[in-house]
Amino acid sequence: MSHKTMGKRHNNREQTRKLVMLALFTAVAYLSIYIIHFRVQFLTFEFKNVFITIAAMLFGPIAGGVISLVAAFLEFALFSTTGLYGFIMNFVSSASFSMLAALIYRGRRTQFSSYMSLAAATLGSTAMMLIANLLVTPLFMGSTVAEVVVLIPKLIFPFNLIKCLANAALILLFYKPITLVLRRAKMIPGEVNDGDYFNSRTVVSIVVAAVLIAVSLVVLFLILGGSISFGA
Repeated sequence: MSHKTMGKRHNNREQTRKLVMLALFTAVAYLSIYIIHFRVQFLTFEFKNVFITIAAMLFGPIAGGVISLVAAFLEFALFSTTGLYGFIMNFVSSASFSMLAALIYRGRRTQFSSYMSLAAATLGSTAMMLIANLLVTPLFMGSTVAEVVVLIPKLIFPFNLIKCLANAALILLFYKPITLVLRRAKMIPGEVNDGDYFNSRTVVSIVVAAVLIAVSLVVLFLILGGSISFGA
């Protein structure tokens, strides 16, 4: 068998494995929608962006965009109560966060880079959602742009910021364990070395994540008066 044929088969296996992983992350992201919801007035969020962003950080920003689109469409088609508005906002939120994080992280895969990529994704996605709300929310609510502008400082901006902070925190907690499991299962390339996953840097990430989660919960429940629900 020629090296060319062997190389082609190897590439085919790698592509098949990647497609399987992307399908798995899409399914998990979609299923996470059913588990838990946080709501403030007409705004809601769940944690599908955690899994979409981890997939994007592993497989590239295009993967994040594709999964964002599929997950938003499945929610829209199967049980959404917000129709096309919800589809657009869900896609913009997931795609902007996951793709920006992946673009920055793929250049240099270090702990510092992960912090910077998630910080940039938080700021970038929050800004994108402000723009999206100005363009789309007036159509959905039957209001004027001026009425939406009034909501920005007291509702739209803090809500989207804490949503991104909470997702960033959970990514810090779950990225390394998920990567370890996938490498052990030979689903993604890379050597398995437990020392690379459970060390002082992991403790730092856990502390940072805990602080972000605490801040998010305080703002969500005590300042914005948010609520929590389980199930679809």
